[in-house]
Amino acid sequence: MKETKISVPIRPYVFRAYYDWLVDSGFTPYLRVDSYVPKTEVPEEYVDQDGGIVLNISAAATGNFSADRSHIEFLARFGGKARHIDIPFAAVQALFAKENPSIAFIFADEQYYLDWIMANAEDTGEDGTDAPAAISVESDGGAAAGDKSAAGSAESGKTGSVNESGEKPARPSFTVVE
Repeated sequence: MKETKISVPIRPYVFRAYYDWLVDSGFTPYLRVDSYVPKTEVPEEYVDQDGGIVLNISAAATGNFSADRSHIEFLARFGGKARHIDIPFAAVQALFAKENPSIAFIFADEQYYLDWIMANAEDTGEDGTDAPAAISVESDGGAAAGDKSAAGSAESGKTGSVNESGEKPARPSFTVVE
C-alpha cells in the first residue's frame, strides 16, 4: 500500500479543538511556549531560565486573538504595556486549564518541530552562497520525545536541568507539577 504524506498539519486543528473545549467547559486556557523556537515573539523578560513562558490566552486576557495553520497571534498586557505576541505552532508545548493543569494537552511531537525548523531554515550562508541548514536537537535525557506526559516525574520540579554533556537541552520539556 502506498503511503500518503500529509500536507496539512494537524497540530493547529487539535489546538483549536482543545482550546474551544477548555473555554466551553468554563476553564481559563493557558499556553506553555518554547521561546527558543525561531520566529517566536514573546516578552523576553518573562521567559523562565529554560526558555519557556506560560501565557493566559483567555478572551479576557488577549485582544485580536487568532490561530491559523501556522501560528497563534494576539495582543496581551505585560506590566501594563500592550505587547504583540506571535507563536509558531512549532513552539507550542502544552495547552492546559489554569484551574486544573492535570488536564493538559501536551504537544510533544518532535517530528513536527523538526519539520517546521527545516521548512523555515535560512538556505543561504553569510556570503550569500547556498548552504545547507544544520540543526542539532538534543533530548533532555528523560523520556523519549513521544513519551512526554502530564504525569510528571521525580525530577519534574527542576528547572535549568542539563544533559549528560553538561549543556542545557536544545528544547525545554514541559511537565505539570501538582
